[in-house]
Amino acid sequence: METGASAAMAAAGVTQAYGGTPKQCFDAASMCLMNTLGLVCDPVGGDVEIPCHARNVAGVSHAFSSAMAVLAGFDAVLAYDELVDQTVKIGNMMHPDLRCTARGGCAATKTALRMVEAVNQKP
Repeated sequence: METGASAAMAAAGVTQAYGGTPKQCFDAASMCLMNTLGLVCDPVGGDVEIPCHARNVAGVSHAFSSAMAVLAGFDAVLAYDELVDQTVKIGNMMHPDLRCTARGGCAATKTALRMVEAVNQKP
């Protein structure tokens, strides 16, 4: 879930840099967080690279989009603090194989498993 949290922080930062109010900063962060709730943490081979690098790229555009929407008058409606609480609850409800164990999601694809096997076979 670190990609959602980092996108939320970036959205707040971008909003502030463009002169947004504290409420607007939290609204932008809320938008990012609500759109990533329940995201599977599935690093291939246990390394925070694949798929995290792609998710961070998406998070950058998500952060800017959220900031611009809020600055244009969009109200996120759901409070940031409530979404943080829900993030923890959802994480606890998720199956352990989907919580940063490299046993589910992208980490369990055939390609990912072949990549990990190839790395582990090197002397």
